[in-house]
Amino acid sequence: MGIAIGFEAPERGERGRDALNLMAAIYEILSDRGLTAHELVAVDLQSTPGAIELLTRPTLRPDYPDLLAVLGQLGQTCLEHAIPAHRLQRIAFLDREIGLEVVDGNGDPEVFVFPIAPAAGQQPESTLLPLPRVGGRLRSSPKSY
Repeated sequence: MGIAIGFEAPERGERGRDALNLMAAIYEILSDRGLTAHELVAVDLQSTPGAIELLTRPTLRPDYPDLLAVLGQLGQTCLEHAIPAHRLQRIAFLDREIGLEVVDGNGDPEVFVFPIAPAAGQQPESTLLPLPRVGGRLRSSPKSY
């Protein structure tokens, strides 16, 4: 069962690059705590004002993309789609995909789903596929896993 860890959210800067900067700050904070994508269930960006909530799993996933690669691709997607940081809701680390939940300009939920390609051959670990699928809500998100 996962645990929730709260910490102060980094400052969110100018619109346009602020989501990319937020992903970089999240990476720095998580790596300073020794956390990897292998153990994350979700990063909730809106549950507590001024904080980011982390949900972790008790066991590591053996084959999962690197946290820096995941957050880098999510940040790049935000930059390419002009998604500002205040519209980011949650990052879900599922077994076969990673979901970036946002609200669109009208306040409606939208999710970018990045399938995970398993490690194969000379590739040392799993990677995210480059083109996300876009749709509605990923899943309901209970607070305990």
